[in-house]
Amino acid sequence: MYRLPPGLDLSFFVGCEILQVCVGANELILNLHPAVSITVTSRIGFTSKLEALDTYESMPAAGGAAIAFLHDV
Repeated sequence: MYRLPPGLDLSFFVGCEILQVCVGANELILNLHPAVSITVTSRIGFTSKLEALDTYESMPAAGGAAIAFLHDV
């Protein structure tokens, strides 16, 4: 329903480092360097280096998983 449109240019994410994970009851905020912030208020998925996709609908659970990506680029 709220998927990203085809052809969306997300190249500005290349080289961004995850500096901070902020968790609320209903949102997850990822702050990246340089100057990028992402707020999630719905389901989110993470793909590990082993390419296993894990999805979360609970933001506290997603926050716990996102912490593993701190300082990743």
